[in-house]
Amino acid sequence: MVLILLKIIAGVIVFGLIMAACALIIGLFALIIGGASISIPFFPLGMTLWVPALGILIVLILVILLIYVLMCLIASRKPGGKTILVIFLLWLAGIIACTCIAIRENVGDKYPDQTQGPRTDVPERDNHRRRHHHPRAAAGGVRQPKA
Repeated sequence: MVLILLKIIAGVIVFGLIMAACALIIGLFALIIGGASISIPFFPLGMTLWVPALGILIVLILVILLIYVLMCLIASRKPGGKTILVIFLLWLAGIIACTCIAIRENVGDKYPDQTQGPRTDVPERDNHRRRHHHPRAAAGGVRQPKA
């Protein structure tokens, strides 16, 4: 009974992963076919289509790996070690390729620097802290009679 319930839950997760994979494939094709018109937010930064396309591909490979493993669990069979190894190596190669292209295009240098110091326009809240940690505040603010 518990195994059937777990397989039903895994089936719902697989359904969601298949929908996510379809959305990622549609997004990848839209990015490749649409070109500059779709990735307009990236072009002021000087980025090409490679970084977002490889980013989508990295997530898609991971989703395919999860679908494969869950489908094997639903079918009560052991996932093939070579298949998982190949998919994992493809995922790793995608991460390495995306990182290399991002470094080559200096993607990090194109974003504004946000390493500013702490804000000085925010007032201190020491009075608030003292009020809530006072012994009378723990008693509900009611004065206790002296014994």
